Amino acid sequence: MKSACLVRRSYLLSILLSVFLSLAMSSHLVAEQVTLDSVMTIDETGRLHYVPDDKGNILPDFSYSGYQKSNVPIPHIEAVMTLEAIEGDNTQHIQNAIDQLAQLPLQSNGFRGALLLKAGRYEVAGQLVIRESGLVLRGEGQGKKGTLLFASGQDKRSLIHVEGKLKAKKNKGKQTILNPYVPVGSDSVQVANTSHYSIGQSVVIVRPSTKEWISDLGMDVLPKTKDGRPVKQWQVGKFNLKYERTVTKIEGKTIYLDIPLVQMMEDKYGGGVIYPVTNTGRINHIGIENMRIVSEYKKGWHNTDEDHSWIAIEITGAEHVWVSDVASYHFAFSAVKVGRTSRFVTVRDSSMIDAVSEISGGRRYSFFIEGSQVLFLRCTARNGRHDFITSSRVAGPNAFVYSKATKTHSDIGPHHRWATGTLYDNVSGGDMNVQDRLSLGTGHGWAGAQQVLWNTKSSGKTSVQSPPGAINWSIGHIGERWGGRHERPQGVWISQGKNVQPESLFVQQLIDRIGEEQADRVLAR
Repeated sequence: MKSACLVRRSYLLSILLSVFLSLAMSSHLVAEQVTLDSVMTIDETGRLHYVPDDKGNILPDFSYSGYQKSNVPIPHIEAVMTLEAIEGDNTQHIQNAIDQLAQLPLQSNGFRGALLLKAGRYEVAGQLVIRESGLVLRGEGQGKKGTLLFASGQDKRSLIHVEGKLKAKKNKGKQTILNPYVPVGSDSVQVANTSHYSIGQSVVIVRPSTKEWISDLGMDVLPKTKDGRPVKQWQVGKFNLKYERTVTKIEGKTIYLDIPLVQMMEDKYGGGVIYPVTNTGRINHIGIENMRIVSEYKKGWHNTDEDHSWIAIEITGAEHVWVSDVASYHFAFSAVKVGRTSRFVTVRDSSMIDAVSEISGGRRYSFFIEGSQVLFLRCTARNGRHDFITSSRVAGPNAFVYSKATKTHSDIGPHHRWATGTLYDNVSGGDMNVQDRLSLGTGHGWAGAQQVLWNTKSSGKTSVQSPPGAINWSIGHIGERWGGRHERPQGVWISQGKNVQPESLFVQQLIDRIGEEQADRVLAR
């Protein structure tokens, strides 16, 4: 008990010291900034070389986010079925075609073929569900002469649901990670026994949520809200962080992983464990592209009507999925929501325009990540709230790149309860915050760790704070710097008010990994 009190006191003193030093430097909490070469150097070819901190942590590599880890371009899949709109409700008309396409055999490329919805207006009073792998749903354009899916009716539903059902079986061979400290950016862990592991094996790395960690963050003493709403204190074991990876190499007692880790693990907070898994039920190789999706609503009730479709496209239990060139209008919650059991998803050149709902919590999350290795590229939002946003305990890396929000009603950034490894790269909008949200919501607390703002631009205020034992970065941000909702230690601020090179961290990391020519194809630049 005495030890816990001392830790708590130490945490509070660290906050007070940070606040004092910041205030001493200026009334705007603008502390002395470090330079870019403190975190990376760039050689004559443009390649990045990361500079570790005193514990070995480096900037995360976000380039694995996206369809097929962003290793290959999104393919064009030939249409094997064509459909035209009919009068009245098209739900069963389209669903029957999807189900018929799902009966075709998978080809060697992992696809069955594409269903082409010819230009026209398709009223959909129900929900369209994709339950099988290898399907592409394609329209003939986002414009008025293209393909329109019109979500009629008052059901609060997802109009298109990519719905796999992941079942993860934990196999024998669970091992304690022996490294006293695993830094951010590490692609290997050491264990006592590797006999149950093999190259290509799927594994899960777990970083536990211990009493000591929660206490040091102050997340077990979240204060009451002013309006009396209940606040959920963070609980031991309820905030474990799980990272799904694949074994690429085994040398002695060292297991190498396909994607570097975005969360440090250390003995004082319970270290970490690794175990092999067998995954079934997750569907893959799904595409939705080139169409406009519109929700019906009560005209004139733009900020009140909620009895209509909430999500244009929801993706659960799926991997290697893309959404491309899709414009969505008037949905209450999201254009695209990527669920917790989904990974390796690219959403590009798509929009969420003029959401219709109350302007309050749990609404207007234009592009929303719960899953892992998700890339939002060149997306736009208008009249949203949290337009580029992650949920709780999100296991990155994830990336929002070259995306823009206008007429915003709340901030961009991690929303609550420790999302890890998110990049906001050339994102512009209103307020942008990475901070301790304390008792907002039902106890959001520290919203994110290992978050990177890179060459972002804000028309509002921007806060980047760092939790104890974690790191958040603001690099090349244009806009007003803000200390945050509550006084907390500041994150790493580099080149405030002036962009840095490379222009895009994600693009350069991808070039470094797969080469410029291939990266250009992947990004469709």
